[in-house]
Amino acid sequence: RRFTEWRERLRTCPKPTIAAINGWCLGAGLSVICVADFAIAAEEAMFGLPEINFGVFPAGGATKGPLEVLSHRDAMDLILTGRNISAREADRLRLVNRCVPRDRLMAECRALADELKQKDPVALMIAKEAFWLVKLQEYPEALDVEAGKHRELHFLQQGRWVSKGIGRFLEAVQAH
Repeated sequence: RRFTEWRERLRTCPKPTIAAINGWCLGAGLSVICVADFAIAAEEAMFGLPEINFGVFPAGGATKGPLEVLSHRDAMDLILTGRNISAREADRLRLVNRCVPRDRLMAECRALADELKQKDPVALMIAKEAFWLVKLQEYPEALDVEAGKHRELHFLQQGRWVSKGIGRFLEAVQAH
């Protein structure tokens, strides 16, 4: 129960989260990287859901997590075969954002964190909330939630995105 609560806090953390995978990532560990916002793996990392090999199935989020980030067929493959996959295969399947040499793993994670630190923290928080709210909704309902979250962001930022964000957008367009 504590693990489930911790993983839910990770999923709903108002700040972006980054999973760095340096070795084996199996079962419950795989469920953790599925709720992190980003996952970067060392090239030597290995992933899998071996539970079926021991007469059980991946539970406690280890089935739901992969279903959130993998295609139906790829999730079913991992769940029913219990086979392990390499970091390169995990990257190809989009289980991770990318794989890098082990000696670059933490530098890659820090570089991503530094990039995210340049973003408005309230906008990041609202974007994460909106993402999880609309993920399983039908299109019309999702648009309503997005509109509500946009109004919430406007209120929390006191309209800063209008005064600053639009100017930055126009600068970026003119630069290209």
